[in-house]
Amino acid sequence: MGKLDTYESVEEKSQFFKGDQDYIVGKVAQLFDELETLNNHEYLFRGSKNGTYKLFNSAQREFALREISALKLMNPEYDPYPKWINGMIKEVQQWNSNTLQNYLQHRDGKQPGDFEYLSYMQHNGFPTPLLDFTYNPFVALYFACENVMYNNSDIDLNSCISIYYFNTEHLVYRSMNPDDLSLLSLEQQMPYLEFMEKRPLAILQTDSVLYKIKNSMNIINQRGCFIFNANSTNPLEIEYINLIKNLSSDSPLPNLNVGAKMTCINIHKSVIPKVIELLFKRHNIDQDFIYPNIKKQKDSIINNSIINILE
Repeated sequence: MGKLDTYESVEEKSQFFKGDQDYIVGKVAQLFDELETLNNHEYLFRGSKNGTYKLFNSAQREFALREISALKLMNPEYDPYPKWINGMIKEVQQWNSNTLQNYLQHRDGKQPGDFEYLSYMQHNGFPTPLLDFTYNPFVALYFACENVMYNNSDIDLNSCISIYYFNTEHLVYRSMNPDDLSLLSLEQQMPYLEFMEKRPLAILQTDSVLYKIKNSMNIINQRGCFIFNANSTNPLEIEYINLIKNLSSDSPLPNLNVGAKMTCINIHKSVIPKVIELLFKRHNIDQDFIYPNIKKQKDSIINNSIINILE
């Protein structure tokens, strides 16, 4: 309790991810060229600041950190995790005399659903069962490099950042998309507890008519979406593998699981300065792009507007 598992070796990590798992120490330009071939709407990416980290979401981390999981150990028939998540949603909904609820209702003209609250919580640092992904591999690469912690270690997973991605054209991905499966009506979103029972692993698209979670300017440049994992202890890769196994056993299609695993690229931290340089030179990606804040540009905007009217 209180500590989440990490990967001890490449061999252990290879059980859940495809890819040769070699460490990219040089050849940064070659890495960019490889990612460029994947820079379309067929792949989803996530960057991680340390190659040993498993794909836990913030709710799972908080659940372990605060020792809440002990409640289940003491009483195996009682699962506090769903009740805890649902309780946080209700607390946020009622916060400050329903201020957020009133804002969302005024903006959209309808009663907000639980996942719209979860989206706001995610963008404001609350623990949620959502994990950020992006359709842009270079955005994922930026997040992997951002505020990275260096370690005086050998060339191993602890000395690497990682990029993860998977193909959205695969049946496994489509099975995670509740919009495609018509699990929800267009008029009303499912409550959290009902949704997690029907779809414990799901893709939440930012442009979905069911979620309407474009509530932050950041999400435009980041080209992001969320993956929802209802499990309290299993990281995304384990639940993803379990989904592959379930689909394979239920499907008449042969070799369904071939190519379905997520891919992992391990990149040695020594190349991060070059990566950051190329992110800006080739794709104009830096902190201002990832976190657009027009307030920071107020003075330059005013000055440029004055320059434009002067001869």
